[in-house]
Amino acid sequence: FTRRAGLGLSAEASSGVGSRLIATKRASVLLVTSPERLSEFLDMVSSEGREGFRDICLTNIAMRLHAVPFIAEAQLKPAQGRALGDLCSYLAVPEGTYIFEQGDFVQNFYIVLQGVVQVVINEHELTGRSGADEEVLAGVRRSGETFGLAAIVYGARTRKYGMVTTERSLLLVISKEVLVPFLAAHPSLNESLMVSTKR
Repeated sequence: FTRRAGLGLSAEASSGVGSRLIATKRASVLLVTSPERLSEFLDMVSSEGREGFRDICLTNIAMRLHAVPFIAEAQLKPAQGRALGDLCSYLAVPEGTYIFEQGDFVQNFYIVLQGVVQVVINEHELTGRSGADEEVLAGVRRSGETFGLAAIVYGARTRKYGMVTTERSLLLVISKEVLVPFLAAHPSLNESLMVSTKR
């Protein structure tokens, strides 16, 4: 249960109900509580934090990762799949929130676990041509689909499009800083990724 998934609100609430949040590596936080105290803990956190926590508990990272075509095609060994899962963090995002905007620096790769995320482009910013300065819908990503990967693969510095949620969404996030070395250490995954980005 990461701080981002709980929107940072669970840390203050947990101290009064006999639960603890323990910081771990990769900016994540481990919730330590008894089954009897879990409902009290959930009552104390924000509704978004509570929903994010429930979604996370129902998510099997390994299953979700192997549902991504280029990961499935790489046929990773179980230990490699677990290692990839260890690189992931959760991000629970309210409706109408930008995951990133056009022009933002490339930082992460995303897998949609639940919800809907729209691809939006400001054509004026992209082309420099004069005209209406508004975003146009360029695509949609739903559960099981990914976004943000091609920019990492091809070394882009900034995003050429934005991503905004149209409903409450839960994402798996892998940062560029940990994904690039992982790909270098796992040639079958890197090869299937390169094939998939050319399709």
